[in-house]
Amino acid sequence: MTLEVDLVPFAGTPSRADFDCGNASLNDWLRSHASQHEKSGMSRTTLAVPKKGTLATWHAAGFEDVDDTTILGFFSLSAAQIPLDQLPQGKHPKSVPAIRMGRLAVHRLAQGRGFGELLLMEAIARAAETSAAIGVGGLFVDAKDEKAAAFYAKYGFQPSLDDPLKLWLSLKNLLQYSSG
Repeated sequence: MTLEVDLVPFAGTPSRADFDCGNASLNDWLRSHASQHEKSGMSRTTLAVPKKGTLATWHAAGFEDVDDTTILGFFSLSAAQIPLDQLPQGKHPKSVPAIRMGRLAVHRLAQGRGFGELLLMEAIARAAETSAAIGVGGLFVDAKDEKAAAFYAKYGFQPSLDDPLKLWLSLKNLLQYSSG
């Protein structure tokens, strides 16, 4: 049974109070800071919500608490300038323009069902689309812990030279993922 989601912009967001991914910092950011970042243009947040018309499928799969306003996950993207010392080895100028994925989280109810990968692939696709309009060297992410870093590493992200929790996906790899 496939559980389908819609990826929607933060604007007109349903209640964020019930979102719980198991990480207090990520929960707090969505509840208390995402709106401010959105209004100021500092980042854009995308939400995963149950696809319209699929609640019966969600409920049949054991997700009785899910309704059409449940936020199942989210990611945020912003522009960034990444210093050379935070990039894996390679030929780079002093710094590289990039897209930063500041946060990615999946509600506890939906963890372990592929939604993290779905959100990551959407973030990669949007970063690739942006790279066609403006110059970027890749996608940069700050993993919250080693488990998250391992998740990103499965998709080709490389740790930075100074911090293994800061990971980089080069434009070349970004474009490969987004096209295939």
